[in-house]
Amino acid sequence: MNKSPTPSPQDKPKQKVEAPMATSRRPKWLRLSSITKICLGVFGIEFLIGGSAELFGIPVRELVRDPAAEYGFPVYGGAFSTIGLVILGAASILLIVGSFGISSPLKRVMQLGGVLSACMTIDDAFMLHEQVLPGVFGISEYAVYLMYFCGALYLYVETWRIADAYLLSAAHAAAFFLCVSVTADVSGLYGGFAFWFEDFAKLSGYVAILAFAIHAARRNLQTAPPAEN
Repeated sequence: MNKSPTPSPQDKPKQKVEAPMATSRRPKWLRLSSITKICLGVFGIEFLIGGSAELFGIPVRELVRDPAAEYGFPVYGGAFSTIGLVILGAASILLIVGSFGISSPLKRVMQLGGVLSACMTIDDAFMLHEQVLPGVFGISEYAVYLMYFCGALYLYVETWRIADAYLLSAAHAAAFFLCVSVTADVSGLYGGFAFWFEDFAKLSGYVAILAFAIHAARRNLQTAPPAEN
């Protein structure tokens, strides 16, 4: 019987030697999750705002609006403002967290939208464009609105490149209602009706932003390939 030749060491398939996985040198207590970092960042910003207000002597009543005390509304009169802040904050978190770990054309749109929504949430919660920025830093309310407009325009251009009809529709609705709210704010109108009109328009715009965030996150998860390491 013919014996099959014994393969030489050179003919044996070479086994791939994987390099040991690099481990972080940071202590475990510093290896925080993304959501924890976001929460710490929000807490730090809020603490900075409160500390600055205390340092520069800005009264609390000028940082937060209380329609019940200002217009004689019932105690639940500010519920729409609170709901709006919750909706916008949820949209910003959804956009920022949803963009982590995924490589997709929507990644830039979600990051830009998340950062812009987060800035608007903090601004609206503490009335930064009305009291803190003009009074402490000398930045006028119109300059703040101009910065928001430039950021929103850049975000719209990036969204237009995605060519998603639903995202564009949500962006149009958000832009319309927020422009109505800003117009009511800078027009100098005062009183209960002006407050309701501005807040309802703002709330509608925030709902459109949340719809934008939900659709972007869902499309990102459905179509995006895993990010390369």
